[in-house]
Amino acid sequence: MKLIKEDGEWKVASLQGPPPPEIHYSTYTNFGHWRRRRDDSETPVTLPPLPSQQEIDRLVRTSLTDMDKALDQGDYKDFHESVARDWKEHTPVVVFERVLKPFREANVDLGTVAAGTPFFEKPVKVRPDGVLTADGKYLVPPHALDFWLHYVLDEDKQWRLISLRLGWRNQSIEEVEDQAGTE
Repeated sequence: MKLIKEDGEWKVASLQGPPPPEIHYSTYTNFGHWRRRRDDSETPVTLPPLPSQQEIDRLVRTSLTDMDKALDQGDYKDFHESVARDWKEHTPVVVFERVLKPFREANVDLGTVAAGTPFFEKPVKVRPDGVLTADGKYLVPPHALDFWLHYVLDEDKQWRLISLRLGWRNQSIEEVEDQAGTE
């Protein structure tokens, strides 16, 4: 807030706060994920161990920076190749292009997360169906990137992305104040 003195009285000259929300959300899950959750087989699933926090941070950062590269170049083939086999088999590259188009058109820069630290909204876990869930956000002032990333241990014994939901928005007042308090 800026005040000026006019005719002996203080008046508000301007107010400045966070800009109004600019929200871009994209959600995409694949058929393989749907089949996996609804598999009625009697075969018990042996759950893979939960990766270390360092590995989880790397998975999330790599997924987002790989997606950023695809958005920047307008070429989704490498990103498509990096996801879980089930997802690749059921989803052509053109679907990735269509679903991620709003992020590309808005010039969303996911690359800024490479130097950031993810904040997880709830503990990362491996669900009973073997899906690793990583839900959280990156604060990249003046924006926040919300993410819901799900991975499966693929045939090559690597965690691979099987579904995602992303949100790019302006930070809330609480997030701005929390960041100001830690600086």
